[in-house]
Amino acid sequence: MLYFNNVVRFRKWKVFLILGLFSLALGLKVVLKTLRVTAAQLTDLRKCPACYGLSICGAILNNEIVIRHRGVYATFANLFNAKNVFFGNYAGEKVVLKKLAHTSELYAFDKMLCTDSKLFELCPNNSNKKSVPRAIDFYTQITRELTTDFASDNISNLRLCPITDHMDDLLYNVYANSGNDKKQISHAYLWTILRINPEPVVLQILPTEDGWPVPKYYGACGRVIVEEYVGPPLSNYHQEPWIRRAKIASSLLEAAQKFTYRSPHFGFYLTDISPDNIAVDPKDNAKFIDMENIIVVDKRIQQNNRTSDWEELEVNKVDFTCQNCLAFSPVDICSHHFSDHNYYAVCQLDLLFQHLLSRTTSSNAIPGGLLHDIPNDILQQYPNLPTLIEQCAIPSAAHTRIVVGDLLREVLNEIVLENTRQILRH
Repeated sequence: MLYFNNVVRFRKWKVFLILGLFSLALGLKVVLKTLRVTAAQLTDLRKCPACYGLSICGAILNNEIVIRHRGVYATFANLFNAKNVFFGNYAGEKVVLKKLAHTSELYAFDKMLCTDSKLFELCPNNSNKKSVPRAIDFYTQITRELTTDFASDNISNLRLCPITDHMDDLLYNVYANSGNDKKQISHAYLWTILRINPEPVVLQILPTEDGWPVPKYYGACGRVIVEEYVGPPLSNYHQEPWIRRAKIASSLLEAAQKFTYRSPHFGFYLTDISPDNIAVDPKDNAKFIDMENIIVVDKRIQQNNRTSDWEELEVNKVDFTCQNCLAFSPVDICSHHFSDHNYYAVCQLDLLFQHLLSRTTSSNAIPGGLLHDIPNDILQQYPNLPTLIEQCAIPSAAHTRIVVGDLLREVLNEIVLENTRQILRH
């Protein structure tokens, strides 16, 4: 009888334990669900018109864009997301939602609006705030943001130089995408973006639909933008097969060529290139996912405004004492029709050439560079490959870097194509 009573008590305890754990799990699930951040909660629409626009508000407010929450860690990570970058799904595609700045930076921006008498009309706490501000000349403010001195501490790092005569041409796509927004209100959105982070402006100036190596821009709603999720960062590909890395390297060199030459009117020079700012899509094409820092050179400058060496190529003379940094002169870039800066950035910093500069520019992101450990059979067939990589990084003559960079891309494409043919033959 004692044994029977003990068994009964044990089974009761086991049942209560299971019920307790089930209740705990159910309660945790409910708690996590209430803690999950939604796309609508990120918008801060009350802060408009000091926001990024309203173009994708319909999809966000109708819950067509869903933030991904995978497990307890992901839920809490989204809840306390210092970088304000969130991953989600929209229309069957993976997307990234960005508030474009840290919470502290956005707080500082709002504080500035509320303490500047000329901008107080935009203050979120202003009870008399109007949906269409009238007292602020946003066009003048936009021009000022794009031409602020390079030494400025302003968050935005999109600069147009050496003139602003064709600023509206540069911003043509941005204006076209504003739709039915009144001119004053779309200028308010544009000014806000330029003050906080110009990335969505750049993604519209250089749309991926036109072949530029950047993410697709879906739109903005309040203080959040939505753009394409390209893929993993470049740093994840360090140990991939060499042929795959060669294809990625070729796409990086192609990007350098496009940013420099593709537009007949403007040159685009990226000033913050690193493996973490580049992602690789499923077709092994590299795309630049952080477009906050960029110098735009207007190529259509009148003769009387040109410097004496305007027509000469600006050659980036690397400072080899600068470890793990992108050394360049904004003034020099802006004083020339063309610069080899983009080729320098791709070939020298962390990407292709690191194995030859390991003593001065080594980094843990891609040890040995993206093209490390070239297979012996490829070296035998293309013995000049290391020299091409070296000359792209440290050119022996003024025009060598661009010429060699383009030649290096052709060689890499030839190697990748031949490898594809061999696979098909077998």
